[in-house]
Amino acid sequence: MKIVVDGDACPAKELIKELAKKYNIAVHIFVDSSHYFEDEFFEIHVVSKGTDAVDIALVNFMDKGDLIITQDYGLASMALTKTNDVINPLGFKYSLKNIDELLFKRHIAHKARRAGKGYTKNKKRTADNNERFYETIESILKSNSTGIV
Repeated sequence: MKIVVDGDACPAKELIKELAKKYNIAVHIFVDSSHYFEDEFFEIHVVSKGTDAVDIALVNFMDKGDLIITQDYGLASMALTKTNDVINPLGFKYSLKNIDELLFKRHIAHKARRAGKGYTKNKKRTADNNERFYETIESILKSNSTGIV
């Protein structure tokens, strides 16, 4: 098992690092060349810019049983074809039961934005967000290390 992160928009890299060290798990972060950063702990995969380039590289890299972290519903949908452990940076777990509804809501929101309807900005990350994210990842890592599914 490894942790694979869509790093273009992941605000919780330090929490991921903390848990990965605790459970001795490798972390691979995928970014495009406009979001490049350095960190000695993470294995960073820099992909050239392009529509869905990071998403495609990440899905091609991941293996069954990996933990995937992304806030992109499209990427989450593709990742769910290979693993059950796909979460967003707030600790919400994607599943085959909820992904269709999420994709549909994204489609409706996109249509509304194109029609000039209201757009809501993302809320600022809170300590509760960090706690839920940490607990979700730790739960997944514990269950995988003990063999509980």
